[in-house]
Amino acid sequence: MFKNTLWVSNQFIQSALDKYDKSTGNCEKDFRGRHNNKKKVCTAAIIKGMCDHVNSFQPVESNYTRNDTNKVYLADLNFSTMFKLYQTWAEENSFVQRVHTARQYRDIVNKEMNIAFYIPKKDQCDVCIAFKNCLPSQTRAQDQYNKRIQDNIEIFEETRQK
Repeated sequence: MFKNTLWVSNQFIQSALDKYDKSTGNCEKDFRGRHNNKKKVCTAAIIKGMCDHVNSFQPVESNYTRNDTNKVYLADLNFSTMFKLYQTWAEENSFVQRVHTARQYRDIVNKEMNIAFYIPKKDQCDVCIAFKNCLPSQTRAQDQYNKRIQDNIEIFEETRQK
């Protein structure tokens, strides 16, 4: 009746009886899920080195949502490319403590920094898109783009002074 009521097997009952210590009246500690491969802790030096590496890239601020967010965008990059660049950068600068997996790299960048890998569509203006799609020999599009950038800088300076 006990087995049918609780819907348990003979093995379950036998395991419980084997773990029961009659002298203390307690069962052994359950060691399921215990293992020796512990999570690698990232120290402050590792995080600082990674932040220095990510800050070495040229970020792009959003045009129209600058007041709404402080997110910066990295064009033509993704986590796997950045991790490969990080590995070579760490070797060149002879960092002893560094991240060894792309997963750790991605987790730390997402936790510590506010970046994205694309420029949102609502941030793109017609002049910028035309410049991006034109041939290098078209100087008219280049002139319009340069004027647009100069206007943005002037407007930004005016709003910052107010």
